[in-house]
Amino acid sequence: MPLISVLMPAKDAGETILPAVRSVLRAMPKDSELLVWDDGSTDSTKSAVGSVADPRVRYHHSASSVGSGVARSTLIDASDSEYVACMDADDICLPWRFHPANLPTDEVPIQFAPMVRFGRSPKDLRFTRPQVLSPSEVSMALLMHNPLAQPTMIARRTALTEIGGYSAARLGQDYELWLRAAASGVRME
Repeated sequence: MPLISVLMPAKDAGETILPAVRSVLRAMPKDSELLVWDDGSTDSTKSAVGSVADPRVRYHHSASSVGSGVARSTLIDASDSEYVACMDADDICLPWRFHPANLPTDEVPIQFAPMVRFGRSPKDLRFTRPQVLSPSEVSMALLMHNPLAQPTMIARRTALTEIGGYSAARLGQDYELWLRAAASGVRME
């Protein structure tokens, strides 16, 4: 059983997925897995993932697009790890992301990390707020907007499955999941 399953839905991500996959593999422990869902891509996504010779990468493919919510829920069902993390196919994972000190606890089973947003030039760097929201502050903030970045989430698998996983919505399925978690009393920070 892997410690962490990192979920990476990809749709026509041939130009970005290779750096994303490599950064996750460098950051995650040896007893983890990266589950890539190719969501009906028509570009080089499959060959890019196939060029990575690492047994921790598991490739899944859908002939037609099902959306990232269905993809993430299907990947959660396809794994049996203690923890689940998310990454997007156009993101870069920082090397310390999966350090044991960053893993969720029984008390706070869904956690998010800060992130750096970047664009096409060095001037496009934007850092997220350095403050960490407490679980009660997260619930209050969710009433106004989504302060939680999907590609920084690490959760106990049981917390996600107990609230029903991701919805089939094409947009906002992460925000909807966080709202359901907060309404169910699941603590997030």
